[in-house]
Amino acid sequence: MFYLVIAAAAQVVPVITTREPRPASPWVQSVQASCGQNVVIVSGYGVGRPLDQPVRILVNGRPVTGRDVQRLRNDLSKDSAVYRLQFLCSSSGGITMRIAEGFTDSNGTIRYRSGAAVIRGNTLSRYLEMEDADAKAFWFR
Repeated sequence: MFYLVIAAAAQVVPVITTREPRPASPWVQSVQASCGQNVVIVSGYGVGRPLDQPVRILVNGRPVTGRDVQRLRNDLSKDSAVYRLQFLCSSSGGITMRIAEGFTDSNGTIRYRSGAAVIRGNTLSRYLEMEDADAKAFWFR
């Protein structure tokens, strides 16, 4: 009788079913700063960016405009970089965003760049493009 149970168990054919897993929701990196009544939100920058969406820069829920906005977005879109953003409030209502970027170049060397953007209302009034910097620029406190 022992042999009969083993023979019956050996004849069970497993049923394997598969299904496509649901795609993960994209992770979006975001930072928010308040200067008086103005709230600045920068989202979808660096590695935390859905590939099909640009970096978003909003003031009080409205997109920032200006001739250099696209250059600023491009500079914040390197998915292999780490960014540190610092917001400074001016007494005149403007907001300065200091940008520090760290990344590894093709030779494996860690490099740093820094830049700044000045926002007045919903307009990017001045953009100091990213340029080479040292580690101190990235590790500011």
